[in-house]
Amino acid sequence: MSTATPATRQQKVLQFLPPRTKIRSIQECASLWAGYGSISRVYIIPASPTQPSSYILKEISVNHERGDRGVGHTRKLLSYQVESTFYKDQRFAQSLLRDSPGVSIPCPLGVVVENSEASSIFSLTIAMSDLTHEFPLSRSDLDFLHATAALRWLAGFHAHFWGSEETQGDETDGQPISGSGLWKEGSYWHLSTRTEEFESIGNSRKWASVKSVAPAIADWLRAKSNIPGINTGSRRFRTVLHGDPKAENILFRLPSPDPSQPPQCAFYDFQYVGYGYGAVDVAYLMATSVNAGVIAKQEDDLIKVYHDELIMRLSKRSVATDAQEYTLDILKIHLGLALVDWVRFMAGWGMWGNVRWVEEKAKETLSLLKL
Repeated sequence: MSTATPATRQQKVLQFLPPRTKIRSIQECASLWAGYGSISRVYIIPASPTQPSSYILKEISVNHERGDRGVGHTRKLLSYQVESTFYKDQRFAQSLLRDSPGVSIPCPLGVVVENSEASSIFSLTIAMSDLTHEFPLSRSDLDFLHATAALRWLAGFHAHFWGSEETQGDETDGQPISGSGLWKEGSYWHLSTRTEEFESIGNSRKWASVKSVAPAIADWLRAKSNIPGINTGSRRFRTVLHGDPKAENILFRLPSPDPSQPPQCAFYDFQYVGYGYGAVDVAYLMATSVNAGVIAKQEDDLIKVYHDELIMRLSKRSVATDAQEYTLDILKIHLGLALVDWVRFMAGWGMWGNVRWVEEKAKETLSLLKL
């Protein structure tokens, strides 16, 4: 929750909005993790017929000296810095909005970061478009059509950033943030940031095989090594991940009058954008958000939808060779390993989502690859 007076806060917001805009009210929509900030909707009196009636405001204010200075606190602070980079840097959100139609995200209107060691306060303000004008629907359990819409969005996002990872000087500096300002490893559940959960698995016989291969799989997901006999770890196949593509971070358009038209969607919440194999996002979406019955009957169809869209988009870019070489079989191997890694996290943190399917796929992958 912002501590500024209503008048001061309105002046702060107005700097991001078009001239002559008048604010009607600012209403909080959600409080962020551990009270670090809030998300509000800014209702306005439109200055023109084309101006929307509301915008979204994300405000963070954290005292560096607060008692909680553990891994979770550090991870959250860094995630807000990464999100500010994603919206502010021309290479990321603005590039996506300009060059990848159909991969809808909030349009940033302004980003202000204040990180003063003197005051011990980190603050971040992001003003952005309100997606609900075009995408008013949310779903917690994705059916086949809505799952395919989300997978096509991920394919478009991954294709846009395909091959953009810069590694020079990044591998040995010991920092979790890359030179570009994004996470070196997209997602919030990779092993290097979840060592406490990993240790909490203990000596459980159920998870012994997953735990024993976890470090090797983590190295593979970072493209530090290849699985013996399986050369699918090429850095050429890496991209930028959304990092948290669950149903709660997706909005959908109203259904088209034409039933043959698939749903359209938009994603938000870019705190965990970073580099990796696109299958990590696909695994997470399917494990957490797609209806279990849909996965049981149409798993292969879902994976093929993502792969087809990815290859189509890559073929239109200057990475046509990768489009030919990134086969469906390679994607399925990537997906299986990402699911083993997801099981590793859940085994120490707690099970949720499509648990039975995830565990079966993890066992199948370990057996297939003789891990």
